Amino acid sequence: MMKGVAHISMDDFILQNDNENVNRYENILQGNPLNSLMNVSDRNLNIEIERTTGLIQIETKIATAKINGILIQIKNYDSLNINTTTFRFLDFILLKMCKHLPYNRKELIDDSKISTMKLIKISITNFMAICDLSNVARTKLQMQNSLEVLKNIKLLWYEKIFKKKKIEYLNFAMNIVNDFKSVRGGFIIQFDLNFLRYLSSYSYIMPFNMKLLQVDLNRYSNSYLIARKILTHLNMNQRKSNQNIISVKSLLEVCDIPTHSEILNSNNRGVKRLIITPFEKAMNHLKDINFLNDWNYQNDISDFTNWLKSNVLFIIKNYPFKVIP
Repeated sequence: MMKGVAHISMDDFILQNDNENVNRYENILQGNPLNSLMNVSDRNLNIEIERTTGLIQIETKIATAKINGILIQIKNYDSLNINTTTFRFLDFILLKMCKHLPYNRKELIDDSKISTMKLIKISITNFMAICDLSNVARTKLQMQNSLEVLKNIKLLWYEKIFKKKKIEYLNFAMNIVNDFKSVRGGFIIQFDLNFLRYLSSYSYIMPFNMKLLQVDLNRYSNSYLIARKILTHLNMNQRKSNQNIISVKSLLEVCDIPTHSEILNSNNRGVKRLIITPFEKAMNHLKDINFLNDWNYQNDISDFTNWLKSNVLFIIKNYPFKVIP
C-alpha cells in the first residue's frame, strides 16, 4: 500500500487545437523494453496459471511474452483490459518523465536525485486537455484501467552497457507502477524505483509528435501504433539510408489487424478487406492529421505475397532531426 501523501504534481504542457500546435514535438523517453511492451497483443501472449500454496489455493492467470529479448509478464491478465489507451497513457507518463526526471546516459544518477519522482500526481483535466478528451467520467475510467494494467506488468531483460570500452550485460527487472490511488481531480502514482533508474540512465530520448495523443483511438488505434513505430524507426536510423523506409511486415506487427494465417484458418477469405484496407486506412489517417506529408509503397504489390514483402516510404511532416533542447 502507498504510504504518505507527499507527491510531485506534473501538470505542464497543454496542447491546444490550433495551427501552431499541429506539428509540435516534445521529447519522450523510450527504449527496447518499453517499445517491446507496446507490441503486446493477444496473439503473442502465452497464458500460464499460478497457484498459491496453503489451505486455500488461489489461481491467477499470468500472461507472458518474449519480444525483442524482453520477457514481459502480466499478472491478472484475464481481469485487465490492455489496449492502445494503455499505451497512450504510458506515453503520456514518459513525456512527463522526460520533462522532470534527471537524465544522463553517461553515468548512473544517484537514487537520491530520482527518488523524488517515485510519488507523483497526474490530474484528469491535464490529461484531457493534452489528449483532447471531453468526458470526465470516461477519461477517469480509462486512466484507472491503464494504471491497473501498468501495476500488473513486470519486464525482465539483459541491458547491454559499455564499461571501460567493453560490452557487459546488466540483468534488469522492473515494474512500472507499484501502486496508485484515486484522489480529488486525479491520481497519485507510486512508480517502481527500477523504472526510474532505467529511464534516467538507460533509456533514449526521442522526439514525439504531441498531436498523436489526440488520435481517436476508437476509430484509428492502428494509426497511433503505426506512428509510434515509425517514430522509433526513424529515431534509431537517422542519417542511414533506410531512415524513411520501413517494411509493411514491421508495421503490421504492432497493428490490431488479423494475420494471413488467421484468415486462412477461418471461413473468411477477405485478405484485402481485412488486412490491406485497414492498414492503408491507418496510414492515410496519418496524412489526414498532418503527421505524414506522404507515404507510398516501394515494391510490387500486385498480389498479397508481394504486398507483405514490400516496404513503405514515409515522409514525416516537420520532424526535428536534432533532439529538442
